[in-house]
Amino acid sequence: MLVARGPGSPRRAWLRALNIALTLVLAVFWWNLYRPQLVGGPAAYAMVSGRSMESTLEDGDLVITREHDSYHVGEIIAYQVPAADPHAGLRVVHRIVGGTAADGYVTRGDHRTSVDPWQPRPDDVIGSVALRIPYAGSVLGVLREPPVFAWFVGSIVLVSLWNLDRRRRSEPVAA
Repeated sequence: MLVARGPGSPRRAWLRALNIALTLVLAVFWWNLYRPQLVGGPAAYAMVSGRSMESTLEDGDLVITREHDSYHVGEIIAYQVPAADPHAGLRVVHRIVGGTAADGYVTRGDHRTSVDPWQPRPDDVIGSVALRIPYAGSVLGVLREPPVFAWFVGSIVLVSLWNLDRRRRSEPVAA
């Protein structure tokens, strides 16, 4: 008995439907939990730069933070240096070692002995670290370089065009 496994087979249609369903489930999951704050979501993305959080976070890691109503001692947070400081706008990923929401949090890197000179308040906190992706920040840093980004996008376009041409050639010609 021959089983049809060509482009129009029921098995292939079922796999395509399963693929679409899984993609939709993942998209809804991402939208609800890891959508960037830029588009109204609870998450922010930051690349770890430096050694101040070793061995918890390494240089080049990508961290995803999530907003919360409150933060506590021991939590790793990402915050922006307050506007009144000369380093205003600098993003820091360090652990809360003291302080309160009312007075400002005292933070310090795990690989440091002194506390940070800033005491971020809840409005300065971007979120607490929810997920760490090792080395992903380094990869994204390389992809942000204009020549590498152009090569990457060009490769995607060329592969897409090649795939489209291949599909067009494999379609039967009507007589």
